[in-house]
Amino acid sequence: KKAVAALRFREGEFTFTVYPWERDGVHAFTQAKDWVRITINPRQLAFKGKRADMIERLIYIVYHEMHHAARGYAGFLPKKKQHILMNSIFSEGLADIFAREQYPSKYVLKVTKYNLQQVTKWLPRLRKIKWQKEVFDDPWLMGGRGKPKKLGYKIGRYLVENVTKRHPRLSATKLVHEDARKILKLSGVKI
Repeated sequence: KKAVAALRFREGEFTFTVYPWERDGVHAFTQAKDWVRITINPRQLAFKGKRADMIERLIYIVYHEMHHAARGYAGFLPKKKQHILMNSIFSEGLADIFAREQYPSKYVLKVTKYNLQQVTKWLPRLRKIKWQKEVFDDPWLMGGRGKPKKLGYKIGRYLVENVTKRHPRLSATKLVHEDARKILKLSGVKI
């Protein structure tokens, strides 16, 4: 309800579907602007030690994915829209910062940390490709091909934090509908 109110969703406008999953923990994906698919390993809920962590992750995921939905940046985009790398980087950063703003638990603070040296090392390499079409399982977002795991999420968090430091009146909630080019400009970071 807190995320619904902050992002101005109307009652009944949003659907979560939950499926069993054989892998570890809890995972989610915003399918469309009004639909989030969540997968949970139900066997792990039986273990008291894992259950608390899974619930914390689930709360984080709900905030994170609802921000994606409110932004309209989902797996299925409207016709004539494409997944652009910089849009995805900002969407991930904004969603994580929104989760941190709304639910600043130890778990959320831990999973939304990043290494500043690592992020700034990769920024110059992003310069030429930042507005290109994102590829499926893009290593800039997910890691691989020499890139650290979840690199795009970390870069996104860094850039959004720069915006909120330079413009304290702005938050991930207020930036939910802003264009990635404008957010980059507000960050003051030259990429």
